[in-house]
Amino acid sequence: MGILESIDARLERIERRLAKCDAPLPSGGEWVDQQKSPLGRRRHCAAVRRMKAEGDARVFVRGRRHLMAPEALAEELARLSLESPAGAAGASANDAQADEAGTGVYGRALQKALAAGGSR
Repeated sequence: MGILESIDARLERIERRLAKCDAPLPSGGEWVDQQKSPLGRRRHCAAVRRMKAEGDARVFVRGRRHLMAPEALAEELARLSLESPAGAAGASANDAQADEAGTGVYGRALQKALAAGGSR
């Protein structure tokens, strides 16, 4: 392969990459990228990569932008949250007793981490 063919092949690859970057965003509302995400850039990008590997259609990557649908972002925030549904400020005495017994949200999270090989 000569130098001209090599350059031509590289230009074709560059054109395909640019076409992907310039493609319009899927319709369906607002998209949240890593710059505006409450997860932060690193967690947002990691979540998009994970969800994309799982086949979730509500996330995609355009160039260097990792985009996520608001519904997917809400689910990811809920997945990462260890707060009780009532919120930390509104926790009742029953919640505190359940956490002490190891059956509350925090106790279950600790048990899950220990089962995964973590140490206390």
